[in-house]
Amino acid sequence: MVTTSTVTELEGAETRAVQFRRIDLDAALPITADPASLLDDHPIRYLHQHQCAEIGLCVEGSGVFVVGEKVMEFSAGDVTFINSTEVHLARSMPGTVSRWHWIYFDPLRLTSVSPFEHSLLDPVPLGGPNFHNVIHAVESPHLGFISSRIVEELGANALGSATTLSALAAEFMVLLHRARPLEAAKSGRSASPQFERISPAIALIARNFAEPLSLEQLARACSMSEPTLRRAFTAAMGCSPREYWLDVRLQMSATMLRSTTMTVVEVSRAVGFSTLSSFNKLFLKRFGAAPRNWRRTN
Repeated sequence: MVTTSTVTELEGAETRAVQFRRIDLDAALPITADPASLLDDHPIRYLHQHQCAEIGLCVEGSGVFVVGEKVMEFSAGDVTFINSTEVHLARSMPGTVSRWHWIYFDPLRLTSVSPFEHSLLDPVPLGGPNFHNVIHAVESPHLGFISSRIVEELGANALGSATTLSALAAEFMVLLHRARPLEAAKSGRSASPQFERISPAIALIARNFAEPLSLEQLARACSMSEPTLRRAFTAAMGCSPREYWLDVRLQMSATMLRSTTMTVVEVSRAVGFSTLSSFNKLFLKRFGAAPRNWRRTN
């Protein structure tokens, strides 16, 4: 059984940015799963972090994953991987619920008794700004199969389960390193040193992306002056707070166009655009096609 507890909150109950959530792993077999979890469409009001690696298998539904500064869409069959250094949270598309299997494990401890290449089991390089945490089903279908096998094996409690789980976890990590070699090499072993400073602004944008957000609000959330936030944000993200906020809204709109039956007008309003013309113009600039045409080809 997965048990979690909030250890740290960076801000108060209404404006908290990041939580540390501990996952209880057995010392002898450091892997566990929540095999039947429902993810609703509630706005993302905080990001959290674990002390272990996390695999997610989306069984049904679609939505978006926020991992640090990244916003990625997911759909049924996709696999996610989050290491212990990245803050994250997900939500389903508006008006929907998605179904997940969550697996929590420590790959290095789990496979320590086997002669595996530990560099291929290390989860820390598999993260950071250049690492795409959502692995789509068509990209690496075997990762979804392995994730399902881990959930089955954890529920079976059969002869040789520890050995089987160790082998499955090792295979998952090796295949993940194969699927993401360039991203892992670019990411290095740690996220931007500025990210923790601006994480309250990231969380504020994540939960209120459709609302008008001023630089003053974002700076206040981080207890910084506006010029200091602008410099720190650009250093961590490679773009200004306004550019990041706009990109989050446009990525959310693309996910809604792909995954829902909402009209273009409804989508533009849902992500906070006051006029359809401004939405169409910015969407075209970001994705190279007007929203209606982009939906038709995606």
